[in-house]
Amino acid sequence: MRVVEELKSLQELSAMEKSDVEEEEEDMIVKEEDQKSLSVGIIGAPNAGKSALTNFMVGSKVAAVSPKTNTTTHEVLGVMTKGNTQM
Repeated sequence: MRVVEELKSLQELSAMEKSDVEEEEEDMIVKEEDQKSLSVGIIGAPNAGKSALTNFMVGSKVAAVSPKTNTTTHEVLGVMTKGNTQM
């Protein structure tokens, strides 16, 4: 009889732990109403540092940078994420 009681107790404990894990997973999911996004366009004169600024903001090299004019002649896309906000 004692073994059966211990088994039931372990099953209840396991169910509680599983429930706790599921709750933690739900807390980690960013809900749609909490998500924020922002589209940004950078404009300026040729060779003004737009690509360097984009690379800096994104945190990686997504646009070519050089002292020559017209180095970046195409649209550059990059995503910066801070918390639950993307730009």
